[in-house]
Amino acid sequence: MLALKVDMKKLDNKDLQILELLQEDCTISLQSLAEKVGLTQTPCYERVKKLRELGVIERYSAILRSSLLGYKHQAVLRVRVADEASNESVSIFESSVIANKAVVKVLRISSKFNYVINFRYKEIEDFFRFVEIMNKEEVVIDSEVVMVLETLKDDQRVFF
Repeated sequence: MLALKVDMKKLDNKDLQILELLQEDCTISLQSLAEKVGLTQTPCYERVKKLRELGVIERYSAILRSSLLGYKHQAVLRVRVADEASNESVSIFESSVIANKAVVKVLRISSKFNYVINFRYKEIEDFFRFVEIMNKEEVVIDSEVVMVLETLKDDQRVFF
């Protein structure tokens, strides 16, 4: 069972060092990780295991350069759903957005809009198709598209 909140007092400097190093390179060997934080392999492994069990480490993944894979464009779609929309229809809308492979991030926000949806695409036709699908959703009453001209920073790391 994942903890909803981790007591930061239970994480010491070694835990935080481990997290910083894994954020930099999650393929680091256990031996190298242990050496860099001043532990032997077994206690280091136990700490990493504890951090996974606490849910602090959600998953390990490779960060791909999407532009080199043909995804040259990004956009942000702000969406407003009807106040009177049922929880079920909003849930269906959220599921359909989340299931779309072009969508890279969905945020529920407090604003005149309810959601910010970040997506990337290869061709402008993909973009038009996505916006058309979003505007057909019955709960959507307003939307605004912002084209991303350039990404100046895209960093998911947590800093301590």
